[in-house]
Amino acid sequence: MKMMHTGDLHIGKTVNEFSMLEDQKFILKQMLDIMEKESVQVLLIAGDIYDRSVPSAEAVEVFDWFLTETSKLNISICLVSGNHDSGERISFGKDILKQHNIYIRGNLDGIGEPIVLTDAYGTVNVWLLPFFRPAQLKAFGEQLELRDYESAIHCMMEQMKVNKEERNILVTHHFVINRGKEPVEETDSEQRISIGGIEQVDYHAFDAFDYVALGHLHGAQKVGRETVRYSGSPLKYSFSEEFHQKSVVVLDVKEKGTITYDLIPLKPMKDMRRVEGRLEELLKEEIVNAENRQDYIGVTLTDEEEIFDAITKVRAVYPNVMQLSFKRKEQKREDLVQTLESIKQKTPFDLTKDFLQRVNGEEQLDQFESMVSRWMQELMEQKEG
Repeated sequence: MKMMHTGDLHIGKTVNEFSMLEDQKFILKQMLDIMEKESVQVLLIAGDIYDRSVPSAEAVEVFDWFLTETSKLNISICLVSGNHDSGERISFGKDILKQHNIYIRGNLDGIGEPIVLTDAYGTVNVWLLPFFRPAQLKAFGEQLELRDYESAIHCMMEQMKVNKEERNILVTHHFVINRGKEPVEETDSEQRISIGGIEQVDYHAFDAFDYVALGHLHGAQKVGRETVRYSGSPLKYSFSEEFHQKSVVVLDVKEKGTITYDLIPLKPMKDMRRVEGRLEELLKEEIVNAENRQDYIGVTLTDEEEIFDAITKVRAVYPNVMQLSFKRKEQKREDLVQTLESIKQKTPFDLTKDFLQRVNGEEQLDQFESMVSRWMQELMEQKEG
């Protein structure tokens, strides 16, 4: 049975005031092409469908289009809500959608009932475990007051009663780690689930499953064993992901104990990357044309002199500049750092001199000094008069 694993779509997300909706629709279309080409039979979506618990109408429309087009390919869809989603909203119409092989779990109702699929090797159980907080488990017992996520997950495993003799796939959205062994890669675009480490769940909690389709972290990676994987987000959502190769996981589930997978790369409509250098260099035609000038760009200028309205100059060539910063020599930067106390001790003339030095450098400072001194004297005389 061929399955495709993705997650962290974050439909409707805005990055640095740029809407990603068109980019998301572009990448979802690419996923549809991959599913058709790879003859995928089941799509697994591991949470964070939307970027907000109350998504925009445009975001809902894009996801509706994606579900409809996937369904046209006769592909079953199994999805859970993530920490960005509203479980109740995600679950809307789930009973009707189930009739079209779209299986949604936004909350813990029916957690012990897997989606049962069959192929030439027999039964495949797809278990859907949405994101939840430990406090939500009180519904399973009046005395149950679990505070850490790992204990809560173990409680859910008891509810699910997995038959280890059969093939079992889990789709979930939690912060899963390999405790004490290998760190997971985190990025700036991920929202922390809680403060401290109580949100962490060791991957051994899912030993009963042949494959665990994880959502939450935006970098594609395994956790502990090859078949416990984050698919990663399909698009870059921060510059900390600049060097990520975004992809989807295509699984081939055969007899019990035999699962192979490939990471199929995704190519965005506009990449997200950084450039660094002097303004004059970055605006040269050969530099601009070396890559797609429509990409989302983070620009770091290394010019020592001040540049008036630098963002306008840069955006005339790179229209999708998301960030602009300056990087100057450390010594000069230290010279310009002033404490509040040192500023208070300076005269208006000293402050004006510092400003002129910062803007024009040492070369033109002498010719302004006498002029500024005369202006300051005239102002003080007017004030005293």
